[in-house]
Amino acid sequence: TYSSQYRMAIYDFGASSQTIGLRPLFSLSASLSSGADGSALTALGPDGAPIATARRTRDDAVALSVQPGAPSIVPGYAELDLQFRDTDEAILEATRTWVQKAVIGLNLCPFANATVKKQRLRIQVSHATEPLALLDELRAELKRLLDTDETKLETTLLVCPDTLADFLDFNDFLDTADALLDELDLHGTFQIASFHPHYQFASSSADDIENATNQSPWPTLHLLRETSIDRAVAAWGEDTDRIFENNIARLQALGPEGWRRLSRQWQAPGMESPDEKPSSVS
Repeated sequence: TYSSQYRMAIYDFGASSQTIGLRPLFSLSASLSSGADGSALTALGPDGAPIATARRTRDDAVALSVQPGAPSIVPGYAELDLQFRDTDEAILEATRTWVQKAVIGLNLCPFANATVKKQRLRIQVSHATEPLALLDELRAELKRLLDTDETKLETTLLVCPDTLADFLDFNDFLDTADALLDELDLHGTFQIASFHPHYQFASSSADDIENATNQSPWPTLHLLRETSIDRAVAAWGEDTDRIFENNIARLQALGPEGWRRLSRQWQAPGMESPDEKPSSVS
């Protein structure tokens, strides 16, 4: 069962054949029942009645042919290109697995294990489908962090499965996030680190293994307290500069195939490996 909101082009095959447009239109919560060959699917509405038949266009996307009179979509027939994603709980579980197997397991962040063991890490799934809505959620999470004692909540991962799938768009949003820290006068209190399935450092090629240090199951914003960073720097002293170097050496030893095998443990069904180019979805 999948549930999400979508941006989509909807074509009304009535007399006008009008294109309704590319915009968020509705939330669809549907069970997809696959045929024997995995290609024919049926989308069921809240009452269990079929509202559409579907054909799979890739593992995490389907094209729906809506049945006449189906509620909540459009009158008549329509063709929809939708990208489905897992439930919030599945996203949380995959993110926890990534933290345990990659961030902690590969020691990419030497300070993460203590925070997780003390249960001071919050993972929040965003429901934003566009950057302005995500900015509102980011504002709320910063306020929560500010208002909560550090011994109860030290850091937050804001996971964004429904927006900023393109890394360049995500990278542009980071400037907006930084401006929010200015607006709230929180520079010097918090930092925002970034992770993305297709993360790429400016000096690297898309397939360089070093990018894996910041590759996560979904676009993710990491809200960090400056006090936590200060303690980590004090503990490591001058060796903090070696953390990134150690990470690169560790990932080079693992190799691209080893990273692909590891990352399958947290990938959602249909997600391509982080070092593969993402497919476009209409």
